[in-house]
Amino acid sequence: MNRSIIVAALAVLSGAPLCVHAAAPSAAECERSASLTHVQRQVVDKAAQGIRPLVLYIHRTRMIHQLDVMETIAWLDERRELRRACAERVGQLAPSGG
Repeated sequence: MNRSIIVAALAVLSGAPLCVHAAAPSAAECERSASLTHVQRQVVDKAAQGIRPLVLYIHRTRMIHQLDVMETIAWLDERRELRRACAERVGQLAPSGG
């Protein structure tokens, strides 16, 4: 396996962001991040199982879904960062009790 793929995949799976979402996400962006296509759900599920199942899934289905390992890892990283930002946004909008 290519070393750069392994390093990037480990960063994704360990939660270390490769990129940072520049601005606070809008409500529409947060809603879109919550809904996934069938293929996106499969990718997220395989990533949750680890790097090897994710890479095997991408390689096994590459002729069907046209997925690329590095692009998929970048998408997973972006999605994780967006979901984190959306969670922070919801926390900021929630009424403070007290």
